[in-house]
Amino acid sequence: MNFYELLKIGNDCETEAIKRIELLKNVKCEMRQDATNYKKMNYDFLTTDGLKYECKCDMASDKTNNCYIEFLNGRNKISGITISDANFYIIYTHQLYLMISIEKLKELTINKDIRRGKDGTKGYIINWELIKSNSIII
Repeated sequence: MNFYELLKIGNDCETEAIKRIELLKNVKCEMRQDATNYKKMNYDFLTTDGLKYECKCDMASDKTNNCYIEFLNGRNKISGITISDANFYIIYTHQLYLMISIEKLKELTINKDIRRGKDGTKGYIINWELIKSNSIII
């Protein structure tokens, strides 16, 4: 898949995650990260209850049974979970939307394998079942 195809999948996942959070928590989305402000905002959306969310779509996890949690971008700058201001990560994988607190997700990265992505990023590899057992399905 090319960048634009992946971007569309990510945007679609984010839109669906927002709908699910709004229904689950009876809140409205106030703000969304977009192509104009993504370097300034370290989360994807903020809800009226004051919580911040980061939405990730892990397409490879269906084959690998692992989630890739980025911490370094392809230009060797800290990124992803390292700089996120989110309270919760929403991870779309295995046809499920899983919500996990960022504190718990950071705990799960301790002593995990690190891999380099094809795009030069680096991330922690966490078993999908471990993510699922520490998340709620939304």
